Amino acid sequence: MAGRRCIYAFALLAAIGHVSVAPAAAQQPPDGLPERAEKLYAAAAYEEVLSLLEQQSSPWADQYRALCLLALGRQQDAEAAVVALVTNSPEFTTSVGDVPPRFAALVTRVRREVLPGILRQLFVEGREEFRGKAMDSAVARFEKLIVLSSGAELREVAEVADLRLLAESFLDLAKTPRAPAPQPQVSEVAAAPSAAAPSARPIDPTVPRTSTPPVPIRQDIPHWSGAFDSRSAQDGAVRVQINREGRVTGATMAKSVHPRYDMQLLAATRFWSYKPATVDGQPVDSESVVQIRLSPPAR
Repeated sequence: MAGRRCIYAFALLAAIGHVSVAPAAAQQPPDGLPERAEKLYAAAAYEEVLSLLEQQSSPWADQYRALCLLALGRQQDAEAAVVALVTNSPEFTTSVGDVPPRFAALVTRVRREVLPGILRQLFVEGREEFRGKAMDSAVARFEKLIVLSSGAELREVAEVADLRLLAESFLDLAKTPRAPAPQPQVSEVAAAPSAAAPSARPIDPTVPRTSTPPVPIRQDIPHWSGAFDSRSAQDGAVRVQINREGRVTGATMAKSVHPRYDMQLLAATRFWSYKPATVDGQPVDSESVVQIRLSPPAR
């Protein structure tokens, strides 16, 4: 068992070189500290390792801290250490062959829980830099998002797939100078509040009911970076389902704009938000049809 711990400790130190999210000088541990931590961990002196790392805040320290906490049965503290590790070093990955299986499983679970939030933030920052024409910074963020979203543990997370698709769209637009492309015009053309509104009292059928449609709060429309092969406008529409909290719960193309653009548009709807529709002042589920028009650039 001690021999296995030595192997894990050696592999852990080797993995440190693959984590790169902060300046190298800030990550460099004090001379001899990793070796001391390795020897203490191999000797199962977990409490001593924790004391040794008490003032350390770096990826390698977070890894050792989590390993020792797991070995001591302090699951909640170990999870907190791994959350700090993944948050500060989102590129960090590991495998069962390099570290104890429990640690590898914990890292995988935490990455699945933490990375979507990091990817959302990267996308928002990249989009704002794109809009501000800071293309180099925007490209770097979108490329980082694509790399981070490629992990096997994230492949089935729908939100991550949508963020990746949107990032690829912006990246293509940022990297490919071209003549002005048609950009979408949008209008809300239909909204239908649910017929059944929550009520604590019987509804009097003789009293007219009042309703209001959903109102967009956030409705980012993807840029179109593809070719435009017609002189006439291309029209389409997306139908979105909106719950009583104002979140989009589903979306379908009521009329296709362009196969590639349809995918980008449906992905974008996941991040739209609305002031919900109401019936008699109460928020209700509703549906809205958003019309999209791609017009050829002016010549």
